Amino acid sequence: MIITVTPWFSNVRSCRGGGIAETLAGGLLACKSGLDPGFCLCGGGCKIAIRMPSLIIGLVGQAGCGKGTVADFLQKEYGAGYVRFSAILGNILDALTIEKSREDFIRISEAVREAFGEDVLSHAVARKALLSDKDIVIVDGIRRLEDIVALEPLPQFALLAIEAPAELRFERMKKRGEKSTESTMTWEQFEKEDGAPTERTIPAVMARASVTLDNAGSQEELIEKVKAFMQNR
Repeated sequence: MIITVTPWFSNVRSCRGGGIAETLAGGLLACKSGLDPGFCLCGGGCKIAIRMPSLIIGLVGQAGCGKGTVADFLQKEYGAGYVRFSAILGNILDALTIEKSREDFIRISEAVREAFGEDVLSHAVARKALLSDKDIVIVDGIRRLEDIVALEPLPQFALLAIEAPAELRFERMKKRGEKSTESTMTWEQFEKEDGAPTERTIPAVMARASVTLDNAGSQEELIEKVKAFMQNR
């Protein structure tokens, strides 16, 4: 949708002040950074026509529940954009030439949050989502309540939870091998990682979801549930 507002919200197309052509995404982020959210970063106080996503879908669920399947379908079927919490952490691990194992993702997540605040990744991800040129944006990898601090107040945000039994999630993770240690993972390792600090907080976030999808069945059944969710948006 196209609206005209002060350009602190998203996707600045032009700026008569001739300053920075990118602003912080959302008033919460502007305030967090000590900026007046009523003005453009160029300092000219200009108002311009901007575009922002009409729907931001947050995906939450325990590892192997099917979030990737939902995200892939929404991207293919609806042309949705995609923002993932772990992508930010993955970039840090790449820069440090550290293997991207589940254990290292957990360690870097804890280190970043401890150093810069529990909600630091929420603001980074919300900014990326609001600056997207896609009408629909998926936010994947939500794990704790602090992750939705900057997302939940947005009127276009919807939190979608996906749940599946632990045994089924374990088999799916071994089959996909997304992280370097998943294909050889044992049940004992799965239980240990499922109980990690970054995983234990997921159920509390799932309880905040507007819709919960049961993914104990086939992939086709899950896709049909996603279609029904989209029809109601």
